[in-house]
Amino acid sequence: MSCDGDEAVRAREAVLSSAMVSKRFKLLERVIAGNYASTVLHAAKHDNSAQVVVKVLLKKNFASEQERMSAMDEVAIHSALLPHPNVLKHIASEETPEAILL
Repeated sequence: MSCDGDEAVRAREAVLSSAMVSKRFKLLERVIAGNYASTVLHAAKHDNSAQVVVKVLLKKNFASEQERMSAMDEVAIHSALLPHPNVLKHIASEETPEAILL
């Protein structure tokens, strides 16, 4: 998938301006994936350098309140999943004025 440069920059800015996610994770250079709805950024945990990804859903891209609610449902569902070898473990999420981060 591709992500236009402006969207990747906005996604990075959303993470860097967050209160909690920016303190727990350091963004690395790579954009893993991106489309009209989200951008997935490569990152590492500050405390042990473990590799992680941060999915950024920019609110400006939501066409309606229903889309925002669907994104919040995604966070709730993902955080409730039991460990599975084919699903990334949910370790943090945060809603900011600009984005939903997980």
